[in-house]
Amino acid sequence: MSGGNSLARAGKTLPDALWLGLAAVSGAGAWALAQGAPRLVAVVVLVAIAAVLAVIVNNRPEFGIVALVGAAALDVTGRVAQVAGVVMTAYQAAVLLVAAVLVWRIVEGRSSFKSTPADLPVLIFLAFSAAAIPAAVQPMTAVVSFASLASSVILLYLVVIAIDTPQKGALVVWSILALVGTFGVLAIAERLGIWSIQPFFRVWSYGIRARVTFKDPNIFGSFLAGSLALVLPSVLAMKRPPARLAAIGCMLAGLAGLAFTFSRGAWVGFAVGILVVLLFARVSPIAKIAALAAIGIAAVVFLVVFVDPVFVQTKLLDVSSNRSFLFRIYMGLSGLRMFADHPMGIGPGNYPFVFPLYRQAFVNAGLVESHTAYVTVLVEAGIVGFMGFMWLIFRFLANTVRVARRAPRGPLQTLAVGSLAGAAALLTQSLTYSLEASKFLWLTLGLGIAAVSIYDASTEED
Repeated sequence: MSGGNSLARAGKTLPDALWLGLAAVSGAGAWALAQGAPRLVAVVVLVAIAAVLAVIVNNRPEFGIVALVGAAALDVTGRVAQVAGVVMTAYQAAVLLVAAVLVWRIVEGRSSFKSTPADLPVLIFLAFSAAAIPAAVQPMTAVVSFASLASSVILLYLVVIAIDTPQKGALVVWSILALVGTFGVLAIAERLGIWSIQPFFRVWSYGIRARVTFKDPNIFGSFLAGSLALVLPSVLAMKRPPARLAAIGCMLAGLAGLAFTFSRGAWVGFAVGILVVLLFARVSPIAKIAALAAIGIAAVVFLVVFVDPVFVQTKLLDVSSNRSFLFRIYMGLSGLRMFADHPMGIGPGNYPFVFPLYRQAFVNAGLVESHTAYVTVLVEAGIVGFMGFMWLIFRFLANTVRVARRAPRGPLQTLAVGSLAGAAALLTQSLTYSLEASKFLWLTLGLGIAAVSIYDASTEED
């Protein structure tokens, strides 16, 4: 224990900027090595990077959450190894390391884990998702998908353990804003044809959908929509002009990136997130009106300058007759018929294997997912697993709203509002896309539950 305590004392002497820089360099170095370095050299350096990250997390657990968000944002470009035919991603490797270090901190008494409103719903959700594995058509896919789902869910608890003060939550929020600004700039460069991290551009009828490090522009959109809604209350509450100007710049870059994903679900999700901020953020009405006006003007400029009028007419105005929209309706109905035949679930990740038996002729043969997180959970985890998932969402919303309404103005109330807005954005997009395993959804849920835990602990002390 003395060794861990000495590391903790040493960590307090280093400024936050240094720890954050070390975390960023560690993540970037791991990704770069995985892409092109000789295998032996990459392994040696990756081990060294893992050791550095372990020291960082041991001293400053909140930076471990920052590292996990960055690793999750690498998406498909974050593949670092292949174990027994299964691809290991930077996020999965990082989450194992961060979890191990936080457990060590708990053993030493330097971190603590308390019960949360999410515990029983999460247990039911995971237990019945696992219980559906034996019924899976593809059992190995079910096992791998369940492991991926569990690695997402665990992020909620890692956040709750690491974020035990409002200041630590604020640091994570500001780090996410910096990440959003960076990805927004990359998306702008990709859309304008200047440079892309993707191996090649994919041209669509209405232009290039920005992906940056993501395989799917809709998932990239979910990252930006949830993150922008999460950080918006903090940006509105900021008072120092230079820092606020930099934050607004990151927001604008992120908004451009979100626009260039052409993800309508992400756009609508972010709009819902804005409404949550307008309802709960304790800032002046002028600041709210100015933010809403700026976002509205940016949206109009984007639609006029960058969007084909045909896209506006067919994808936005005539949405009820749009084939993509109708596909989702028919796929959802097929999913409900699947559930009626398999009420206890077909196993995680097995939706695409069973869906062809229920696909209606109108639906494109290449579409094999429900594109609705709630239908996916219902079909794959069964009725009890679905009830656990929805109970979790309800408890998150009820408790986070309580903190957003009752906590005094300050970083804790801002954190609660941001997490509520971010989760609202992602839960809304989940109506049109399967985001039940999204790392960013579970991150926002974790930040909200962390805010609840901090608030409840403070009221108990009073």
